[in-house]
Amino acid sequence: DPAPEQPCIRCGACAEACPMELLPQQLFWYSKAGEYDKAEHLNLFDCIECGICSYVCPSSIPLVQYYRAAKGEIRVQQAEQLKADRARERFEARQARLEREQQEKEQRRKDRAKAAAEAQARKQAEAEEAEKSDGAAQPANDRAAKAAQVQEALARKKAKSGQSETAPGKTPAAPESESPPDIDALEKQLNQAVAKLNTMQSMLDDAKAENADNVEKLERAVTKNHDRVLRAEEALAEAQRTVNATEAQTTDS
Repeated sequence: DPAPEQPCIRCGACAEACPMELLPQQLFWYSKAGEYDKAEHLNLFDCIECGICSYVCPSSIPLVQYYRAAKGEIRVQQAEQLKADRARERFEARQARLEREQQEKEQRRKDRAKAAAEAQARKQAEAEEAEKSDGAAQPANDRAAKAAQVQEALARKKAKSGQSETAPGKTPAAPESESPPDIDALEKQLNQAVAKLNTMQSMLDDAKAENADNVEKLERAVTKNHDRVLRAEEALAEAQRTVNATEAQTTDS
């Protein structure tokens, strides 16, 4: 068994013999106590481990072994610290990347919401403009339809009055000339009403596909335009019948 280690007598022989002019006694105490930061502060790594201090020590203390063990422990701690620093840097870089991606995702979401709101506002403005134009065109179309109905009623009344005034054996008086209904104008009004109905129906389909807020308003507009198309078709059909009847009476006479 090795002889027990004797205590340091603090003779200073090791300090006098050290070729690197270190303080072997203090380095020994700090290394043995595990106070490696203090040993490193006293230039522990300047020790060349020549063994002279251990050789001249009257207590035969293996000083170099303490220094070597302290150096190894310091290297292990430094490696662990470096590993921890790198792990922290990777963690911080990952957190920064996740935060940046989250910000970019939030910005893209805001951009999509803004674009959708702008598109919705444009469609709503177009719908309101279409309703305004429909409201302006409605009186003109109604007046044209009413005028055609009035002309038809007058024609029927004159035809009845002509038949009642005609006596047997007498030649009926020639009916007064009257202006025929304007077929071209009625056809133009019908075409305009159909085009408007198609436009409003297309806008309604788009609004339903996007689940917009103005679907109900567009449905009312489509219904209104559909009724307008029906009235225009009836007015045109009645005018054509009136013209045909007039032409037939002229041929018969």
